[in-house]
Amino acid sequence: MHSLQKDGTLLKVDEILVGMGVDNLSIDSNGDIFGAGFPKPLQLIQALKDPQNENCPSTVLRIRRLAEGQGKGTYEVTKALEDIEAKVLPCSTIAVHDAKTGKFFLGSVTSPFITVCEKNP
Repeated sequence: MHSLQKDGTLLKVDEILVGMGVDNLSIDSNGDIFGAGFPKPLQLIQALKDPQNENCPSTVLRIRRLAEGQGKGTYEVTKALEDIEAKVLPCSTIAVHDAKTGKFFLGSVTSPFITVCEKNP
């Protein structure tokens, strides 16, 4: 994580290891951070080259701050959703969580549609 300084530069203030590449972080109204994760990055590269015929697995990671101290925090990283077989969430590159309804809105730079995931009652 970085902080924007008055002179326009970025200052590194914290680091969160998530175990895979992530894209397009978003923050829900609870303060949790969500990111579209790429569990198999080589398949992502193939899908970006041929989005009409190739898909790649997608993961949605939730990053929750548990504690704070001396400018750094302690975080919990969990998988909120995962489609390791690339059948439902094709190459998701953004994940947005609505904390009020529990819904996830997923999209991809390679997809003409979005996916809405609802929480089971």
